[in-house]
Amino acid sequence: MKIKLIWSALLALLLIPTLTSAGELYDELEGLSKKEVMYHLFEKTSFDKYDIEDLDLLWLERDFSTQFVVKMFEKYRKNNPQIASAYQEVILWHTEIDVIPSTTTKEEFDLAAQLFHEKSALFGGTVRVIGGFLDDSEPYRKGICRWVAPNTFVMLYVVRLAREPFFGPVFPMDGGTMVSQTLH
Repeated sequence: MKIKLIWSALLALLLIPTLTSAGELYDELEGLSKKEVMYHLFEKTSFDKYDIEDLDLLWLERDFSTQFVVKMFEKYRKNNPQIASAYQEVILWHTEIDVIPSTTTKEEFDLAAQLFHEKSALFGGTVRVIGGFLDDSEPYRKGICRWVAPNTFVMLYVVRLAREPFFGPVFPMDGGTMVSQTLH
């Protein structure tokens, strides 16, 4: 608990200079109930770096618990059955902002994979990591991670939970997007 408070305080100190003005997503969600915020996030297909800054700010201000997110996800899925029109994946970007240190060891990747699977289970088997693809550049690697997920936000949230031991309680900074197969 103490470590979580320290992370939150550190995150707040790091984000305050960059979050002096909220972005579009924050403005859209301001004044909505927690349930309405979650439903809006479940329906959003793409999150860019500015949306991620807004998500981190919302999590600092509103203190959404994992239990609440999972409960809202279950209610949302019950009331909004999803029918995919094509094969869909969610892509997590690792570009200029959300890079992976080249010093990351195989053991750390194995631990991260274990955490991804563990945190994905919170959402009833609807979220699965397919695989990660990184280049060999130094000092940071760039690439993508492929996921099967009911929506982009749930994938981002699972990644946030799984990466917390490594990066603290923040969403992946490059964001992600839902994609559909167009070429066969």
